[in-house]
Amino acid sequence: MQTHHVSLLSGDIEKNKLFYMQILDLRFIKNSINQANAHMRHIYYGDFMGTPGTVVTFFVHPKLDRPRVDGRMFFSGLHFGIPAGTMPYWQQRLETAGRPVTIDGRNLLHTEDLEAIPVVLKEVEQAVFDWHTNFMSDIPAEKQITGVLGAELHVPDVAATANFFETMFHDYGVFVKGNVINLDHEQAIYLQATAADTPDSKFGAGSTDHYALAVAASAEIWITSGNALKRLAGSVNSMSTGVTSIPFT
Repeated sequence: MQTHHVSLLSGDIEKNKLFYMQILDLRFIKNSINQANAHMRHIYYGDFMGTPGTVVTFFVHPKLDRPRVDGRMFFSGLHFGIPAGTMPYWQQRLETAGRPVTIDGRNLLHTEDLEAIPVVLKEVEQAVFDWHTNFMSDIPAEKQITGVLGAELHVPDVAATANFFETMFHDYGVFVKGNVINLDHEQAIYLQATAADTPDSKFGAGSTDHYALAVAASAEIWITSGNALKRLAGSVNSMSTGVTSIPFT
């Protein structure tokens, strides 16, 4: 099981395009609408082919240009992969663009977009190739972002959430170590604890709408999920985290 895409909210299309198209230099791959609300724009970024696992989408509307409340339960930020050895390049590029940059002891680069979405860059033993390369980018192919690596999930009960993911998705190869939900290809969701009395989250600019996971074939969802639900019954209270599972196509 791996990341298919992550969808977030934006209140300012120009700020959004500036960061993701010009600074990160992802390809603008689709301009659509929110199927649940035709008055809301839905834009897609990714590699040149729009490959699942590289795609980040945003629902954009001026009414979302308001402060978000990251409360009791929420996804936070975007983690991207960059080719090994390119951290200095990305640090300079982001600082030149006026974005804040810190590099922690694990050699992870932390910055944020223009709507205060936390963005983390991590070096991986991978690079874009062939038609995945954005030929319209000013970033050399060997330094371009490789894809989405994950995000943080903030919840009141880390242990219960970890148990849910490992039980529900064990047959897909998902395993939990500490507070990390490990997916395929170095991808992961990082669990962070929130206080039980924290107010509920409220959507605004930079909120995550959903985090979509992918499996190889749709038949797997029904067979494996059915088995997992039997194991899960009675062990964990139902919860809504904004996670969906879809075929990897």
